[in-house]
Parts: sequence; C-alpha cells; structure tokens
Amino acid sequence: MAFPWRDLVRAGAGTTGTVFRAVRADGAVAALKIAARDDAWLGREGALVARLARRFGPELLDAGVTPEGRTYIATRWVEGQPLSARLAAEPDRRRLAAVVALGVGRGLDELHALGVRHGDVKPANVVVGEDRATLIDLDLAREHGDEATGGTPHYLAPEVKRGEPATPAADLYALGVTLAEIAGDARSGAIAAWIDALTSPSAGARPSAAWVAAQAARILGVREDPAEAIALRRARVRRAYLAARRALVAPGAKVDAAIDGAPRAWLEEASAFAAKLFPRGSIEPRAIAPLDALGVARWIVALVGPAAAAWPVPDEAEGALAERLLALCEAAPPEAWTIDDVLRGARRTAAPPLEAGEHDWLSLTRALLATRPDDAVLARAEAASDAPASVVLDLAAALLRRGEVGRAFAAIARAPEDRAEATLLRAEIARRRGDLALAGGAARSVSASKHAATRDAARALLARLAWDAGEIDRAEAELGDARGASAAEVRALVAYARGDFDRGIAVVALAAREPDGALAHARLEGTRGMLEHARGRARASIEAFRAAVDLATRAGAVVEEATYLTGLAAAAVDDGAIGDALEAATRAALLWERLGRGALAARAHLSRAAAFALVGAQHDADLAAEEARTRALASGDARAAAFARWAVLETRPLGDVRAREEAKLAA
Repeated sequence: MAFPWRDLVRAGAGTTGTVFRAVRADGAVAALKIAARDDAWLGREGALVARLARRFGPELLDAGVTPEGRTYIATRWVEGQPLSARLAAEPDRRRLAAVVALGVGRGLDELHALGVRHGDVKPANVVVGEDRATLIDLDLAREHGDEATGGTPHYLAPEVKRGEPATPAADLYALGVTLAEIAGDARSGAIAAWIDALTSPSAGARPSAAWVAAQAARILGVREDPAEAIALRRARVRRAYLAARRALVAPGAKVDAAIDGAPRAWLEEASAFAAKLFPRGSIEPRAIAPLDALGVARWIVALVGPAAAAWPVPDEAEGALAERLLALCEAAPPEAWTIDDVLRGARRTAAPPLEAGEHDWLSLTRALLATRPDDAVLARAEAASDAPASVVLDLAAALLRRGEVGRAFAAIARAPEDRAEATLLRAEIARRRGDLALAGGAARSVSASKHAATRDAARALLARLAWDAGEIDRAEAELGDARGASAAEVRALVAYARGDFDRGIAVVALAAREPDGALAHARLEGTRGMLEHARGRARASIEAFRAAVDLATRAGAVVEEATYLTGLAAAAVDDGAIGDALEAATRAALLWERLGRGALAARAHLSRAAAFALVGAQHDADLAAEEARTRALASGDARAAAFARWAVLETRPLGDVRAREEAKLAA
C-alpha cells in the first residue's frame, strides 16, 4: 500500500523518533512520528494507542512503514501551544489550572484504565487550545510492570526517586506538580486541595485521574452531553476488556472461534494494528482463548468497582456479556450497575438525583451513611460548597471506607478546624496517606480532651502510629488506660508483636462485648484472626476472619474487606479448606487490583496458587503463580516473586526439569 502522507513539516523530535505535521489526501492532518532507530519502541507506542481508542487524546489515524523502511504512526494533529509556553502570558491561572486538570485528567483516565502509565506528564507535553488541554507524547508510556525509562526529574514521584517501581499513581503526582506550577500564587480553595491530594507522599493515597477531571468539569461548568456520556461508557467497556487481554494481542494472534461479537472485533482490530507495527515473527503470536472466570471477574470489577468482587461470575460467552454491558451503558454509568443488571440485564429505574438546597441535607446524610453510597451521592456532596460540617465529615468518612484516601483528604480539608471529630478523622486520613507528622500532630492536639471518647480515640491513634513504626513499647505507653475498640485493637496488636497471643485473644474478647459499630467489630475480629493463625489454630482463624469479612462488607469498608479476605485465604490454605481459600483469595485479589495495591494483590494470588497446588492442579497453580510473580515484580516485592516460583515447584515431582529451574531462580 502506498505511503499516504504528504506535505511533511518537521514539528519536533522525541525519544523514539521525529514528529512531522502531515496531510493525507482526504484532508486529515496528523502528527506523523517516524522511528529513529529502534522500531520496536514506536511499535509499542502505536499498539498502545490502537488499544486505547482515545477520546481525550490524539486518536490513531494510521500506521505502517515509510518508503525508506521506517515504522511510523500517525495520530490526529492537535492545534494549540505547549502549556510551558502558555504559562507566562496567562492572566487567569486558576481557570487554566482547571482546564488542564480536565483535559489531562481525562487523558490519564483512559491510559490508567488500560493499566498504562504515561511516564512524562509535564507542561511541555500538554497542548493548550481554546478552553481545552490535551496530553500528548506517549514516548515513555509503559504498561504496569514494565521498567520505567526516562522521565523529567522535577516531576518524578517520591517512590520513583527512591527506585521503587513506577505505577500510574506516579502520573498523578506529576499532574499535581504541574497544577501547582500553573496555580502559582492563585493556589487556593478546591484547586489547592487537588494539588495537596495528588502530591501525597503515598502513591495509594492519590485520587484517581477520573475524579480530578470530574472536579475540574464542575468548576468550569462543563455539562455532560448524554450521547457523549454513552459513547464514553461504551469505550470504557472495550478498554476494560482489552486491559484483561493486553498480553495476548500480537501480529498473527488467532482468536478462538468461541469468542464472538464485539470482543472478537476488538481483538482483531488491535491485532491488525499490531501487524502493521511489528514485523511478523518479531513477537510470537499466541492463541487467544475465551476469558476464564478470573478474567471475566476482573473485567466486571474494573467497570463496576469493589462491590462486584463478591458477585457470581456470569456463565456465558463473552460476546453475549459484552452486548449486555454495552446496552447497559445507555441507561447508567458502570458504577451504578447492580448485580441484576450485569447478570440479567434487568436495569431498574434510577432514583432521581438529589437536588441542591437547604432542605435536603438530611437526605444527603442518610445517603452518605449507606453501606456503599452511590457515586452520584458522593459527587453531590463534593459539589455542595455550602454543606454543613456534619455532611462534610460524613462524606470524608464514606470516601475513607471506600479506600479513596485522596478524595477523603480533599473532602476533610473543608471541615472546620475546631471540631474534635474532624481532627480525629483528619488524623486517620493523614495516617493512611503516609503523612505521619500531620497524623501525629492532629491526634496529639485532642489527646487531652475532657471528653473520654475523644481522648481514648486520639490515644489509640497515637499508639497505632507507634505500632506501625515498630515502636512497641511506645505504642503501649501511648495507650495508657484508653478504652474502646480502637484501643483494644492496638493493645492486641502489641501482644501479637510480643508473641503473647493468649493475652491478645483475651483483650479482643473483652472489647467485643461492648458493641461499637460494624467496622470496629470487624477490626477486632480481624485481629483475632491474626492471633489465632499465629498460634496455629487455623479453624479458629478462619472463623474470625470470616466474621471480619462479613462485618467489613456490611460497613462498606473496602480496604478492611480485602485485608481480612487475604487473611482468610491464608488460614484456609493452612487448614486445607481449598474452596474457601480460592473464593477468598480470588475476591481479595480483585479488590487489591481495583485499589491499585499490586503487592497485596500478588500475595492474594499466591494463596490461589497454594490452594491449587494442594490439590495437584498444576496448570491452574502455574497460572496463579505467574499472576503473583508478575504483580510482585511490578511492585518491587522480590520475596513474593520468589514464593511464586516455589508455588510452581510444589506441584511437580522430584527431578522435574522445570522444578529445578524454578528452585534455582527462587534461591
């Protein structure tokens, strides 16, 4: 096929090649990137853009080989000027920051949904036009688990500077730094809260790109077009599906005949673009089989959220499932889908949204106190700038239960400083986002309160900070005679650290007699599970962890639910309860993946591998072990990666060749 691009004008050069402005016969204007040396680099970028099907970034127009034999990709040309050039002359820094947050947030959301990090978010890679901003240049984009290469030092996240593996959260930090540069002296209000949340020292405490974009849209008054909203939801279904398939898309990949409908078209389209970008034979093609149960569950959880981790997996062809999910996009966003929607397509009429006004705060409070508040409810509370302090506190607590620490941090910034309840919640949020100085200072400020409940909660939090730091004696000293479930939990953890398991069990049993809410009870049961497991009582540990999971689920506490599921899986493996182990480990893995906690997801997959190994299911154990190893390496957890190799070894007889290889690599 003839090279279709003409009128090439050099526009710049990147890591992987030279960029030209080019025109096609049909009038399409493209940013034409031609490979400089290593065609594989540009091929990876093109294959990534093809899978993305971008709506908030330059879309892929063409790919192939120039007459000179160089690989090229052509993406739609974006008019405008680099943000780095725009800053000096910009009179309204606050509005510009919101425009960039919207455009870059949307672009990053598309990338992150595919498990990809951009790798070089900075003003020079943001093109600003009339009331829009577009993130460009995927030179350094890599899939989660691939080694980070390059990047601009000023925008690197703390964990990357420490040499830890880069994750999509590193892009969020870079966005926060970029927004801080834009805002300058105008940094205040909501935008200041975004910046503080995005630049959290803890990667897991940064809010998602989608949330940042939604907040910016609200400030800018951008209203969602219904038809565009449906198209975006459908694109999410496609993107989430291909994220579960990304390792298999390659030139010449053979799609199994059982895969039909939209999934088949998506796979064939992505493979066709890969064929244009990689010489046949440069990547070994693999047969693409139908998704297994874990793959289907991962697809649904990526769309719906943590609640779907506990749903049964639809037992049907993925083409039929995709058709139903695409149809549901016309009725509601994926986060609002119910189990009946996904399993049977029985979409119920959505409740009318809450209207703004001084008379609906009670209704909003009730909605926020629900086990799993609807996304629309949370958005409504975040948008209510005049919300009473009680609503702000309920919002921050609801977000913390969901594991959305970054959003909770932004919410609590609106709470009054003089309320002890707000101070304690601010301290707990700070602890979870890794800001230990703020957490300790806030808790210390109310530790001498005249109110016993406040005083006890503050002392328990100070003790927990000491225990987290490994300072066991200080933790015990901070507790003193503090009462309540939180104090009892830390007191039992101190006993655990000292090997005094019987004392820890007694502390938990005594505290459990005084009801203090489902979440507090869940934490006590989870601690009991740890203690029983440590003293070798697997059955009792299973019982405690199962109760903790049920209570945490009832409270809508996602991080706790995943934590206790992980403990339950480990105890069940020790007890030989294979069914319980697999169910708990799979659900935990899905939750940790959704929360972006790769190292913890690896540990859950290790329990799956161990359970399969116990019954001699070699193939399934190998697959689970590879999942664990891949995620462990991506998270820098060498120990978990080594354990994954031992899981492969355990299902093989003495003298097996692969067993010897895995043992050498694990050593």
